[in-house]
Amino acid sequence: MYAVTGGVPKYIELFCERSDVYRSIQDCVVNPSGYLYGEPYFLLQQEVTEIGSYFSVIKAIAAGNRKLSSISTVLEIKATSLTKYLKTLIDLDILEREVPVTEENPEKSKKGLYKIKDNYIRFWFAFVYPNRSFIESGNSRIVMDKIRKGVLSSHTAFVYEDICREKCGI
Repeated sequence: MYAVTGGVPKYIELFCERSDVYRSIQDCVVNPSGYLYGEPYFLLQQEVTEIGSYFSVIKAIAAGNRKLSSISTVLEIKATSLTKYLKTLIDLDILEREVPVTEENPEKSKKGLYKIKDNYIRFWFAFVYPNRSFIESGNSRIVMDKIRKGVLSSHTAFVYEDICREKCGI
């Protein structure tokens, strides 16, 4: 449940009303009228004006493009044009930039990797956003099958690693 909700009390409350985590995802997330289906739109709409540009950046990172050069290549824009979006998303606590501890000057390191920090946003961009056409055409069963097959290996495992790093102070 934490891997999907990120510990947000309202999200947990919604999930606790159902019999299991998959039922909660089905009712609250993979349902166009579910409370959490449009949450990323709502969250970003409150903070930024160019929501489409920010969604494109997050989508690129969710697809595995974590280096600045990879993100700019996928989006077909200059890396220097991306910094504004990345900084805003970091300030909003949606993204974080990871730099190897061996780097002497982490702020200027070219070895930095961007990661979606928020568990719910990471889950939503991995499973909901790329499958909106299925969901909105009434085929959420297909999306739920994808979630059941991939949530442990491609999402929950990374959340667990983050928790372990946090507990160990890494």
